[in-house]
Amino acid sequence: MCVCVCVCSLCAVDMYDDSEVEETGCYTFKLHARKNTLVLSAKSAMEASEWISALQDAIDSCPTIQTITERVILEIIVRIN
Repeated sequence: MCVCVCVCSLCAVDMYDDSEVEETGCYTFKLHARKNTLVLSAKSAMEASEWISALQDAIDSCPTIQTITERVILEIIVRIN
């Protein structure tokens, strides 16, 4: 199965949970995108940390996206002034 995820500034990466590592032996972390959440696993803490860091770097390098709520607030501020 192939899943295509568009990484943008609104994405987030969750760190693995140590209690889950003890249960499963896998370092599972999540990439939250706009419409999907990918659950990814690594065999070691170092590998998981490298992936998390690389994903976070990709997210941080994306241009900032302005949400609808932010646009509405800015419009209100402009109209008040």
